[in-house]
Order: sequence, then C-alpha cells, then structure tokens
Amino acid sequence: MSESLSLLTRIENEEFENNHEVNFSKLVSEGIKTFSEFIEFNSLTLETEITDTVILNIYPSLVDILWTNLLQNAIKHNVENGFISINLSPDELIISNRGNPTEIPTSQLFKRFRKADQNSSSIGLGLSIVERIVRQNGLEISYKVNQSIHTVTVKLKNVNNG
Repeated sequence: MSESLSLLTRIENEEFENNHEVNFSKLVSEGIKTFSEFIEFNSLTLETEITDTVILNIYPSLVDILWTNLLQNAIKHNVENGFISINLSPDELIISNRGNPTEIPTSQLFKRFRKADQNSSSIGLGLSIVERIVRQNGLEISYKVNQSIHTVTVKLKNVNNG
C-alpha cells in the first residue's frame, strides 16, 4: 500500500516527464501475451481489435501501470466463463468485461480506497492511480456498467493527432 500511495504522490507532484513516445499498440499486445495464462486459467474469452502504431506522448512506466491495472481489473473482476474485450484505436482504449454489479456508483471507483466489491482483497488504489495518470496526461477516462458489462474507456491524445 505504501508503494501505491508513494506513486500517487509522485504523479500528483508531476515528477514524471511526458515527452516520451510510447508505442501503445505494442505495449497492449505484449501485455495481452503476458496475461494470456491468467485469462485462460479463469476460463475467459478474449476479443481484441488493436490498431497498429498508436503512439502516445507519456512516461513509459506510467502508461504501463495504467494499462496493466485496467487489464488486471478486467481479469480479476470477471465472472466464470466471462469475457474480456479490448479495442484500441488512435482515439481510445476500450476494455469491457462481464462482472458482478458494483456496490457503489462507478464515479466513486476513481477515489482512493473505494472498491466495487467491499469483500475483495484489493486496497482500492488501482483506479485512483489510473485516473491520476490519465488526468496528468490530458486524457479522459470513464467507467460504465450496463447489464453486467463493465466498460472502461480512455480517450487518447496520441502523437499524430495530438
């Protein structure tokens, strides 16, 4: 928990420079490969549509934290025989998964120590960190639930369309 709080503080203090070009398409594709065993182990179906060469101006480790956190949440907060859908275009990253209803409004999930499932082992900092990374980099994030489908959308500002 102290590492997560320290990271949040560093992000809030703008200690990371956003002048790095990161191939977000490659990062997402590699992340999917890294987590493929977890996805299979949880009997989840994976659907992807990833545009090549989505480039972001962002600090590399921050975009990795953002992406990894969102993918881990889609795996962790899924249901048996559920699915994950990942769509990456130059304009947005959309991650959807089947899951249980949230116990609090989705707008509250970006606040520190707030969790969709109060019984989970999560400390409730992941989406807060994601939200700070998004905000610091001039991006936008939303979280919606519609009939047990959870969808996180990150509106991107990429290098080419900036």
